[in-house]
Amino acid sequence: AFPKEVKNGQNEQITCNTRQEQGAFWFRVQDDAKFQFIAYLSSTSKKIESDKFRAHQSRDTLTLQRFDKANDSGLYSCVSVNRNKLHFGQAVRLYGEPDPAPTFKPITTVAEPTGLTTTPCVGNSHEVKKSEKAFSVGCEFHILVPLAAGCGLLLILLIITILYCNRLRTRWCPHHCKRRPRNRPAGHTPLPNQHVF
Repeated sequence: AFPKEVKNGQNEQITCNTRQEQGAFWFRVQDDAKFQFIAYLSSTSKKIESDKFRAHQSRDTLTLQRFDKANDSGLYSCVSVNRNKLHFGQAVRLYGEPDPAPTFKPITTVAEPTGLTTTPCVGNSHEVKKSEKAFSVGCEFHILVPLAAGCGLLLILLIITILYCNRLRTRWCPHHCKRRPRNRPAGHTPLPNQHVF
């Protein structure tokens, strides 16, 4: 298809380059995939479906009047019948001018101050590095000391719980270490080298 940009409101001529001994059928496929019959032109008859189109005497040219981008964009073509054969003309893709891109004003944002306040540094840069280092070490201690204390407390509680539960278990079950003889079914003889408790 041959693409062609058309301005809104402009008239556009579409030509059909096929043999037209028996006439030509004009059609279009709109951008939303709707197929539409436009006109039939021959030497003896003329049938045009819409007043938006005008036929010429030569029968090979059709004029689209007042192009509307929303309704008239699409693929236009013709087909002629010659000795029981269809001959398709070259398709023309008409589309409207692109919409102008919207212009946006640049957005400037002012950063909100956070909860920290900064004071201008007075003194030499060596003192600033010392204070930054002291601040970062202090911050690490504020986080690591409670974390280590919590882990130590949990470890102590785990050890106490294990010892206490082990003590209760042996106190309640004094026979825990002794094995009891198993009851064997009647008529079953023990195997040799097997100890019976």
